[in-house]
Amino acid sequence: MISLLFKNLSGSSERIIHSLKTAFACLLGFVCIKSIGFHTDQWLIITILVVMCAQINVGSVVQKSYMRFLGTLAGSVIAAITIVVLGTDPVVIAIVVTTSALLFSYLATAQKKI
Repeated sequence: MISLLFKNLSGSSERIIHSLKTAFACLLGFVCIKSIGFHTDQWLIITILVVMCAQINVGSVVQKSYMRFLGTLAGSVIAAITIVVLGTDPVVIAIVVTTSALLFSYLATAQKKI
């Protein structure tokens, strides 16, 4: 999967910039929500991802729904592994959220179906 990511990096500056914006928006949202102290902070990150990733491509409803399902499943697995293995330190969670947002946003904006 990593080789697929690096193989497709050339010539896709629009996707990279959009992915960086999405990752930054997730990090900013995470920092804001932690400073406010809401208990359901994950929904802000999910909302940011849904809104930001829907802006670059316009596709069919079924495909977007399927990708959202896979994203939710992948996010749940990553969250569970992070909490079990690395704990609930906000810095670690911020790093994992930002890295995941960067990776999944980049994959979600692909021209080809993954």
